[in-house]
Amino acid sequence: MIHRPQRDTGTASVLVVAAIVVLSSVALAVGRFGRRLHDEARAQTAADAAALAGALGGRARAAELATANHAVLVSFIELHAGVRVIVSVHDAVAFAQASSE
Repeated sequence: MIHRPQRDTGTASVLVVAAIVVLSSVALAVGRFGRRLHDEARAQTAADAAALAGALGGRARAAELATANHAVLVSFIELHAGVRVIVSVHDAVAFAQASSE
């Protein structure tokens, strides 16, 4: 019969728990990064739509399009020949400019 030292008992369990913690942390980081990219893309889409709508229909139309794209119209500035808008989706912020010509 082979005699194994008692100090090795449970070593595999500790390694498995450590691996689970590391993999969970990586998965959480990847999820947050993906969410951030998704929010930035949604914010830019909403800003583009709001700017185009605002150039033709004013602030109310820009706000309507931003809301329809799940964003918040943060700023609406009328320029000489168009508008500039800033919208936010969660922590992501995007701006766009459009002309009425």
